[in-house]
Amino acid sequence: MAPDATATDIETTDRDPGFVPRPIDNNARRSLNGHWAFAPGPADSPPGEAADWRRHEVPNQWNTQGYEVPDGSRGWYRRTVTVPPSWLEGRVFLRVGAAYSDAVVRVNNETIGSHVGGYTPFEFDVTEALNPGDSNVITVGVAEASRADDISQASPGAGIVRGVSLFAVPACHLTDVDVRTTLDDETATVTIAATVRNANESGTDATWHMSLSGPDGETIRTSEDRVSLEPGESCDVQAALDVTDPVTWDPERPRLHDISVSLHEEGECHKVTERVGLREVTVEGNQLLVNGESITLRGVNWRESDAEGGIAVPEAATRRDAEALRAANVNYVRTGHHPPSEAFVEACDELGIIVEMEAPIAFLRFENEHLADDPAYRDVLCRQAVEIVARDKNHPSVCIWSLANESDWGENFQAVANAVRAADPTRPVTFNWGMYLDDAEEAVDIANHHYPALRDSKVDTEDFRDFDRPVLFDEFAHTYCYDGRELATDPGLRDDYVRVLEACWDEVTDLDACAGAAIWAGLDHHTPEFRWGVIDRHRCERPEYWHVKKVYAPVTVSDPTWGPEGLTVTVHNGATFADLAERTLTWSADGEEGAIDATAAPGESIQVSLPVPETAEDATLRVLHPAGFAVNVFDFHRDPDPAPVKPIGDANPTVSRTDAEVTVRTEAGTLSVDRRGGAVTIAPLDGEPVVSGLFAVIATPPQDDVSVPPAYGRPMNGRLSPWRCEDVTATEDGAVEIAGGYYYDTINVASGQFRVEPEGDAFVISSEFELHEDREMRELGISLSLSPALDTLSWTRDARWRGYPEDHVGRPRGTAHAATERATDASDLDRTRSWAGSASERGTRDFRSTKRNVHVARLTDSDGRGVEILGDGESHVRFAADDDATRVAVLNRSLAGVGLELLDRHALLDEDPTVPAGTTLSESVTLRVHGQSD
Repeated sequence: MAPDATATDIETTDRDPGFVPRPIDNNARRSLNGHWAFAPGPADSPPGEAADWRRHEVPNQWNTQGYEVPDGSRGWYRRTVTVPPSWLEGRVFLRVGAAYSDAVVRVNNETIGSHVGGYTPFEFDVTEALNPGDSNVITVGVAEASRADDISQASPGAGIVRGVSLFAVPACHLTDVDVRTTLDDETATVTIAATVRNANESGTDATWHMSLSGPDGETIRTSEDRVSLEPGESCDVQAALDVTDPVTWDPERPRLHDISVSLHEEGECHKVTERVGLREVTVEGNQLLVNGESITLRGVNWRESDAEGGIAVPEAATRRDAEALRAANVNYVRTGHHPPSEAFVEACDELGIIVEMEAPIAFLRFENEHLADDPAYRDVLCRQAVEIVARDKNHPSVCIWSLANESDWGENFQAVANAVRAADPTRPVTFNWGMYLDDAEEAVDIANHHYPALRDSKVDTEDFRDFDRPVLFDEFAHTYCYDGRELATDPGLRDDYVRVLEACWDEVTDLDACAGAAIWAGLDHHTPEFRWGVIDRHRCERPEYWHVKKVYAPVTVSDPTWGPEGLTVTVHNGATFADLAERTLTWSADGEEGAIDATAAPGESIQVSLPVPETAEDATLRVLHPAGFAVNVFDFHRDPDPAPVKPIGDANPTVSRTDAEVTVRTEAGTLSVDRRGGAVTIAPLDGEPVVSGLFAVIATPPQDDVSVPPAYGRPMNGRLSPWRCEDVTATEDGAVEIAGGYYYDTINVASGQFRVEPEGDAFVISSEFELHEDREMRELGISLSLSPALDTLSWTRDARWRGYPEDHVGRPRGTAHAATERATDASDLDRTRSWAGSASERGTRDFRSTKRNVHVARLTDSDGRGVEILGDGESHVRFAADDDATRVAVLNRSLAGVGLELLDRHALLDEDPTVPAGTTLSESVTLRVHGQSD
């Protein structure tokens, strides 16, 4: 599969981490998770009894537990354990899932060993240091700084961050189990290799037994033999089990088998089990194949973390994370930029998520470039990589090894590549940024490129058009993060992200060599400045999550046709492996529901009929996965057009003028304009004003700096100002013009007029201004000031998808409230609500999000008094609550948000924020007033 990994002078030494398989016998294993005593202390020895030993939960990070450890010191963990005397007749091992990042282990005051590496497991044989009974003290000292810390994307805290266990095995025991599968036509060969070690003081004969069981629990094949070993000797044993018509593992059908390996010697037994999948990953030409089928990976980057525990995430929580990803039709995770917990990988095995497992090595470039060649770092680089291979080599979901993130190639990485290939030659290898470096290209199977379509870089997407090997775009379609002020102004940019995602996805999947792509990112980091996840750090699904689900959905529909006998649609099965019959299709309408039998092979389509009642105006079709989540959801409306807007009749205006104001009374309401400043008041004929204040031209610039959420106190004020009113005139038919301009000092930026004209029971508000200087404008429109009592928004709009969650800010119709509770920063967000329902001081995110392509947007108070903005499906509206008014921006221009230089969303979407001098800025709004008489 791989290029010749030996074609280098870089030596690969024996770096076998030597993980002993833990026995299935619960009496021979003990979790040490939970309460430990903790105290900071010297680097070379734990503090004495007089130290301030306090309780610390393991696994966790000490900073999340409220502790501080000075530089140059260690955080010392201590726990007393009971060891059954029978355990000491064999060998006892201490396994630590990970400790960030330099750990030393002592047992009963004896130093057992040390380990450098913040995210990888390690274990020690502690038998000789233990005593039978309850007088055993295990101490682990952890320092944050180390060579492992130097080469990783640094953690914001340290400690024992993964689980700890103690387990016993017989003196003659297994030290390794390695399971590999090869597929050939209709058969599979499952090769089980194990290493046996005799730690007895005398020679021994032992019997080993291996078996393979299917997903149904039935035994498929077994093998058994005997082995003789001298004292201290180890040997390898192996069985090749042939399986006819194998039930294979793939991401659409993650069917798991059980491997059992047992070793019997003089009444002692060491038995272990592994859950495996019969699958094979290969590279042929420019295609990545799973079980011989070319696959497209639909992915996200995933850094396992949360707001409370840092990188120490409970097993139940990380299982829910994996389930949330799979429910979003994610079939691929790149673990950027360090390995997750084994619990997460196990969930990926069961759910069908292919994992690109990345070594905890990142950013060896710029000031750290020398570390890619520094021999002093070679061992820690290689050891961490092979520790992860040893941990995860039997997991079917782990299909790709990634050597590092965004680093410059050097001799150390050649050593890492050699070490990984020696440990596991069955999986392809990639290296992030490998496409920039000729040396790295020769060392890996899968090329790699970050942010195609979003930046002008050394490697353009089209450079992969005729590429001769697969390429992964394992960072692409970056979500919003670095434009915090734009997000504070308009949370709806996260809904508009769908345009970015679709454009990037279409561009990369148009390439034959594209093996897949992974969005940056699936989850926020636990530090608040990196809020880039489609799921936030509190596990709320952001608007982007639904778009990921829809864009990645393998089942789609088209051509809905309503008829007297129901609704007919065409269903396309875009899966790679699963027939449509392996999914469940259900429909619902008018309180009735049912299931539909449908069969379509991967890549094929079928027409299905939904027997909805003849009276039904709406219907829903759901495609359900056997794991219980909806692969896709489709809503259909018999009349796809919005409800017709009430016709505009005759206005019958009455105009009156004074030196102070112009007043127009019509069937639409009462319009008053201050002749000195141009402030406008609009009220129903029998009620209080609903519009009150200056109109303003909205000309919001793109954000010109880098900031990250939260930025709730710093929204961008896109209204042009200062305003100078120059004239107010009115015609006899009730049209009022407010002429003036916008000035900075003596410079006239734009000049023109607003016009308010009654038409029947509505007012048409328009603006026309000539721009006198070049300006960048992300948004363009009119701002109106409304009564602060108006706090309930409802709307109908043209949306991207058929089907949305009830609380998605981009849904085609809905109701949103400004919020009664107000928060001033992210820590005050009301997490009992959804992401859309969380509020800042300017209202809920749902209320403040731009509603694009609006037909009708109504803002009312509790009595139904308010305004209705009538659109044509082209205008966009956004509301925000201030202390003295509710502001509405009616926009005819709303571009994507900006990013860093390498995230040019405007170029991707063919949008140009520059508006040249001489351009006429124009907008028109039709507004209807609702008063007490409605």
